[in-house]
Amino acid sequence: MLFKSKGVLKYGGNHSLRLLCDQELADFYRYLIPKTYSVQRGRWPAHITVVREVNGEEIDKPTDFTAWMKHEGEEIEFHYENIVRQGKIYFWLNIFCVRLEEIRSELGHPITSRYTIPPEGFTKCFHMTLGNTKI
Repeated sequence: MLFKSKGVLKYGGNHSLRLLCDQELADFYRYLIPKTYSVQRGRWPAHITVVREVNGEEIDKPTDFTAWMKHEGEEIEFHYENIVRQGKIYFWLNIFCVRLEEIRSELGHPITSRYTIPPEGFTKCFHMTLGNTKI
């Protein structure tokens, strides 16, 4: 079952692009994680990464800059699963959004992933990090 929410698109330095989301959504789902995991809130406010950088390194540097900053401030609706996913360190929600797929495509980025299989009607699985167990 998928639920809906909205966020606002924000471009950043080093060619990062995030959809800023309702912090209460991330806080609610982080609250549901059993306390035995000692999960802490992430460094950044709730968001969905569309184009990312890691430690200042441009991972997803756009190949087509004609659309860069084109959608600044756009409000975008997305779908999310209400299942908290867990890795070795991170907890997250799977996110699906055709509009974010379109924006990634405009920037010359692939919208498929070998790691995730989204539900019918979507090509890419995004995520919203809820927290981590880093010390």
